[in-house]
Amino acid sequence: YFDITVAESAKLLTQLQIIETTYSQLVASGYTPRFVIGIRGKASNFFTKKDDYVLDKDIPLKKQIASRVEQFNAHGFRIEECRFAADMQEIPVTDFLSQVVVVDNGYISMISYQSHGYSLVPIY
Repeated sequence: YFDITVAESAKLLTQLQIIETTYSQLVASGYTPRFVIGIRGKASNFFTKKDDYVLDKDIPLKKQIASRVEQFNAHGFRIEECRFAADMQEIPVTDFLSQVVVVDNGYISMISYQSHGYSLVPIY
């Protein structure tokens, strides 16, 4: 369970690339990883359909992040957005990318995954 709260576009994209590399390395080693990416805080702004939630200078990186989300979806990753975070950022649930599942409480989801054996990987 990757807990993503990074609000800086370049740093967020780098972290997503590291998650992709980690997945690829595990697969190359013969594992079948199951990844969940939990989005909270201001990171939420980069997982939306519209560009209105980020600065103009961040739009190109936001598009790269959306592309990364498509790759994650193809790998079978579950990508969750915390409704509390969405509300705090004033983002309607309907504005998130179609691959993103909005959960009522990201903390409860995180706890649930951990109780089922998932490891927590905080991304700051």
